[in-house]
Amino acid sequence: MASVYTGSVLKCEVCSKEMPLRLPEPEEATDNWVCAGCGTAYYAIVDETSPPELLQNVRPGKIEFEYDDLVHATEEIEQFVGSLNLGTESSVEKRTANRRVFHAAIPVQPVDENFRPLGEVFMAVTRDISATGLCMFYNRAVEDEYLAVELDAAGGQTLQVVIRVCRCRPMGRFYQIAGEFITQLGK
Repeated sequence: MASVYTGSVLKCEVCSKEMPLRLPEPEEATDNWVCAGCGTAYYAIVDETSPPELLQNVRPGKIEFEYDDLVHATEEIEQFVGSLNLGTESSVEKRTANRRVFHAAIPVQPVDENFRPLGEVFMAVTRDISATGLCMFYNRAVEDEYLAVELDAAGGQTLQVVIRVCRCRPMGRFYQIAGEFITQLGK
């Protein structure tokens, strides 16, 4: 896509929204970004000298989950999550938004701070979700700070979001992974 470069920001060619992106230098790897105004995709690099408030004008592009080597959630995890009682873990609600029971097997992709995929995609089983985050279970601990997850949305569409892992702790034979939503990927 052709872009208009104005100083330290790119201007979206469709909606003219300023984005904190720059064109790459030769041999520099780009990332997939999406204009938050109109959804136009750009392959560019975040310009660290751009005003921070411009970050709200872009989102990371969708990740192509590599399903070939996908490690599926086992029936045991699904049964374990189904047997949990949401109210027994703690009598004090720690979230800022009410959570809802939500059991589903979802693909999870570890990502770095620039939302680039790391490692292998795996299947986890969600326990609950709120407006600010979600809780899921997997049979191994995760050490990554960020995870991209794919959720089924209304109308048969999928939604990709990135969570920042707040905790990963053993619970029975599995690991509880909880995180707060950071951003939505793509459009």
